[in-house]
Amino acid sequence: MAPSDLRLVFPPSHDIYFTLEGISYSQPLRGSAVLTLSPFLHLGDIADLRVCLVRSVTSTSEDNTDSSNQFLNWLSRQTFRCAPSFDSQRPRSCAIIEDLIVPIPVHHQSHVGNHPDRGKIFNVPFSLPISFNIPGTTTTPLGNISYSLVAYVATSGGQVITTSDTLSLRRHIVPEREQIEHTRTYTRSKIVSEIRLEQNDSSNSQSNISVNIQVHLRNSVSAGGRPTELKCTAIRGVRWRVEEVTRLVNQQENVEELDSQFRSMQGRTSVCEIANGFQKGYWAASQNPLLGERSASGANDSCLQIALDIHLRQNNAKVPWTDLSCYNIDPSRLVPDPLPLPFHNTFSSTSTKPLAITVEHRLRLDFTMTEDVFDAPTMSLVDRKPMMVATNGSFPLYIFDICESALKEVCLEGNPPRYEEVPQAPPLYDPLV
Repeated sequence: MAPSDLRLVFPPSHDIYFTLEGISYSQPLRGSAVLTLSPFLHLGDIADLRVCLVRSVTSTSEDNTDSSNQFLNWLSRQTFRCAPSFDSQRPRSCAIIEDLIVPIPVHHQSHVGNHPDRGKIFNVPFSLPISFNIPGTTTTPLGNISYSLVAYVATSGGQVITTSDTLSLRRHIVPEREQIEHTRTYTRSKIVSEIRLEQNDSSNSQSNISVNIQVHLRNSVSAGGRPTELKCTAIRGVRWRVEEVTRLVNQQENVEELDSQFRSMQGRTSVCEIANGFQKGYWAASQNPLLGERSASGANDSCLQIALDIHLRQNNAKVPWTDLSCYNIDPSRLVPDPLPLPFHNTFSSTSTKPLAITVEHRLRLDFTMTEDVFDAPTMSLVDRKPMMVATNGSFPLYIFDICESALKEVCLEGNPPRYEEVPQAPPLYDPLV
């Protein structure tokens, strides 16, 4: 006779919606646990069903920050003459993010069928709340973030029936404002005074990003070396590159502020260039004769508008933006009760401190400029001096999966309840005496 069995039925992925203003929304994860009991067990012998969401942060290389841990690993290898295990080489931090206790319904409400070899089959529906302030499923060069749904029941005889399956969490940004602005000033530059970058979050995707650049020049138009000469500074091209910065850090305990949390962390950083390009053009002030138009007021307009199109390779546009705020969970929500023994090898922490992975993207810009000298009476070009201006400007670039609907529409148009999970029969009441 086959032993008792437990398996989970739930969607393979779960979506979390948020805005850059800090508003987030996440629907509960609805599923069911299918319990098959052998003829030796009855439904009354089963305790409540426990369903947990476990987050695992795993490093891809050996942790070299803890010297005492290295010494213990070396001592164990010398003592037992065995190779280090995968867990000792790959630090892992596991935490129970969500926990739910589901009472087992009575026999006539949960019994859904019989298996010819295993016994009776029971269906236990559940609705697990999912926190919106958690990072999504991520794979990076330094490590990965994964989630698993764990469930188990205990019998009166001490037997534990367990099951687990992976869950993919996806984060979607809901555009609530048209543009995201970042400004950088250059006090020591003789040419560029300020660069302002505007990213349109409503029309971007993970492979195509449109940004508007405003370059403020100190002297876009000035007098030349001769009385009849006019000097105009123009931008001939923009060289851009997108970098992905991944950090694997060890979180310290009892840290309240995020800034101090950054300073009190130790870990590794990986910087990878995922895209680059060069956009040609000619951007200059309206007084530049090559533009074919003259300013009516003769003002020295020093702000140059550049529309930059950034194309990312599809295979490099999968890692979403993740910061440390996704790990700030109220300690009262963390479940102190550990998982039973069958889960220890899979969901036990091997790192001495909690691990966290952060991912951010930044856009770096360099400009190819020229100083064009014109003859003032004829407005003809008489000289051109190329200049390479390395602004070393680093701007945050947000790469997300864009949600087409607004956040209110997402909340109102959420998945309706699964009515098949509602018991068919009315509850039983004790007769009135």
